[in-house]
Amino acid sequence: MDMQAFLWEVNKLKGLTRTGWAVEKIARPETVAEHSFGTALLALLLAKDVDRDKAVQMALVHDLAECIVGDILVDWKVSDFHKKALGGNHGITQAEKKDLERRAMATLTDGLEGGERLLALWNEVEDGKTKEAAFVRDLDKLDMLIQALIYEQTREVNLDHWLREARNQPKDPRLLAFYQRLLADRNKNQQATR
Repeated sequence: MDMQAFLWEVNKLKGLTRTGWAVEKIARPETVAEHSFGTALLALLLAKDVDRDKAVQMALVHDLAECIVGDILVDWKVSDFHKKALGGNHGITQAEKKDLERRAMATLTDGLEGGERLLALWNEVEDGKTKEAAFVRDLDKLDMLIQALIYEQTREVNLDHWLREARNQPKDPRLLAFYQRLLADRNKNQQATR
């Protein structure tokens, strides 16, 4: 893919709504590009004991494949009702999603100047074996959780099922403690308004 075609393709992420928020009927939900920005900003701010620059780069590329495959909700994130309503690939397994995204990334980066670097960063995040990859995977979750808390405060919705799901929470003890502080503040605020 040449540079112009690549840029036109990934630019679709600016208009691609995050499916989980659409399912929750959030008005004007966050896009994939906005989420990637949030994840990259968290990497810039919270990197400790990891290569900050590499983590920011990983955060920027971690959802690039979604410009081709869409923002897919895997099996445990979507009810049977929503699988039918959403159609497409929603409700597939994590392994099936990973395979679709690997093929999309191969398409995006094939022949692209600098494409090997993007693909290597993306694969590293997906494999999750390096400390930077584990960190970015946790930030991916943390950004989603922060967005859920913001939606609760600004849109008067209850997203407790997203916030409490253990698979949505960071594994890194420092990031998990940060999230738990945010959640405790949310719970205090909810009790104060009752």
